[in-house]
Amino acid sequence: MYPNPADNLLFVDIDQPAVDVQCPRVNIVDVQGRICQTVSLQAGHNSIDISSLAKGMYFIQLPQKVLRFVK
Repeated sequence: MYPNPADNLLFVDIDQPAVDVQCPRVNIVDVQGRICQTVSLQAGHNSIDISSLAKGMYFIQLPQKVLRFVK
């Protein structure tokens, strides 16, 4: 995942599909656990538009790990 911190776009490279094919969406949550955005992540190169998020720390909740980033 890069850049971190990020301003408007966040890039996530995934070797394998991040989620179940039946439900390819994951949540971006803030430090208080509120869902701020829901995105689809596929195997390969993904770009996520985070321009609408306020500055702060966020987490991408994947089934087997959590990624942390700062905006």
